[in-house]
Amino acid sequence: MTTRLLRKKALQATLRDLRRAGYDVRKDESGMYRATDSAGGVVLEAMPGRAAYLCRLDEGTFTPDDTYAGDWAGRPQR
Repeated sequence: MTTRLLRKKALQATLRDLRRAGYDVRKDESGMYRATDSAGGVVLEAMPGRAAYLCRLDEGTFTPDDTYAGDWAGRPQR
């Protein structure tokens, strides 16, 4: 797993793509998102922050290009 900050719009787009790909995406009562594969393995966890989400991403599922690298919080957009 790798950890990154994602802006809200980038996280929303990532979650939308995960749902389309068949992953189970759920939000708990604290606002934390968790996406799991069909075997129950966690591929993404996102904890809300002030301006972005602190995300743990499965390195085998994501690459920087897949996860909207230009929208990482603190980095310039492309």
